Amino acid sequence: MTNSPAFLLASKIESEHIQQIIETDDKHNEREYKRKREISLLTALIIVIVLAFVLIFCIAFKDDTDTIKTVLVPLVTLIFGGSAGGIGGYGLGYKKGISSND
Repeated sequence: MTNSPAFLLASKIESEHIQQIIETDDKHNEREYKRKREISLLTALIIVIVLAFVLIFCIAFKDDTDTIKTVLVPLVTLIFGGSAGGIGGYGLGYKKGISSND
């Protein structure tokens, strides 16, 4: 039992090694937090831009209801359909990622 590779490796680990592992993990957690924050901010920015575009379009063509009906309805369908597809694709990828970790 004392000749197992795990025991030999564990006997060589010193406090400096443990400290280095902790520092590396802390840096990884910090990078992961920044990445998730950037994704959240980018998503919020995209939503604001799309909503502003739709609002400007509605204001620009407020008197021309035919244009609004012919353009805005497909545009809103595209936005909601694309969002639903993106959310579904994210969920599918998330589930696949969880399955691969098991």
